[in-house]
Parts: sequence; structure tokens; C-alpha cells
Amino acid sequence: MGSFINVSISCDCGHVEEWSSQPMMNNMPVGNLIIAGAIMFYGCSPVKALNFMNHASIATISARTYHYMQTAYIVPSINSVWQLHQQLYIDTIKEEGRSLKLGGDARCCSPGHTANMGLTVNKVKNSICNGIGGFEERTSVP
Repeated sequence: MGSFINVSISCDCGHVEEWSSQPMMNNMPVGNLIIAGAIMFYGCSPVKALNFMNHASIATISARTYHYMQTAYIVPSINSVWQLHQQLYIDTIKEEGRSLKLGGDARCCSPGHTANMGLTVNKVKNSICNGIGGFEERTSVP
């Protein structure tokens, strides 16, 4: 179970004592989620981080568990917080009666990967808002 350890001690009198290295939440060790989050938020390679921990004999999660945690918990949480803050910011601007001008650098993919997305990049360059992020195409750029 990754970084989780549970110890059960019993004596001849019949007393049983249990100890866990970390709390469980919905049958999942919380430390496993913390490890996955730390790897992702620090920005290091999960393969390198997990290999390091394995070589150092540190109890850790597997790469498969990392990817599951990322998909099931971390990325949805990030998206949720981002959308909440974005909506709060937009509501504040509306309440104050200010206008909002959106701009960008015409990138629609990660740096270094634009060769695969050339047509999409050119299409975005030719319009100010192109249906991305919930905005509609409004004005064409000459």
C-alpha cells in the first residue's frame, strides 16, 4: 500500500494494540496522496522521484498509483480551485463595473510542441477569441 504501514501487537493476556503510520481516508493512505501531490507540485519527473525513493529503500507508491492519484484527485482538485478563483475574479470585476480585456500569445499547446499543432496555432492567431475557454470568436485580426 505504498507508504502505509500498520502494526498489530498482541500479548498473552489477549490485549491487542494497533498502530498506523498515517491516517486512512476512504481506505486510502493519506501519505500516498501527499507523495503524489508533492511530486506533481514540485515539477519533478515521477519516474525519477519514485526510482530515487526505491533505491534509497524509502517506502513509496508505484508509478501506476502516482498516475491514478494524479488523474483521480490532484488534477480535478486543481481545476476546481482554478475555476472557483476565476469565477470570483470575474464576479469582482462585474461588481466594480470594470471592463476586462483578454489577450494571449496565440499558443494553444505546450512550448516545444507547436510543430504538431501548426494549423490550430495559425487559426488562433487569426482571431482574437476563437471559442477557447468558453469565449466566442468575435473579431478577426488582419
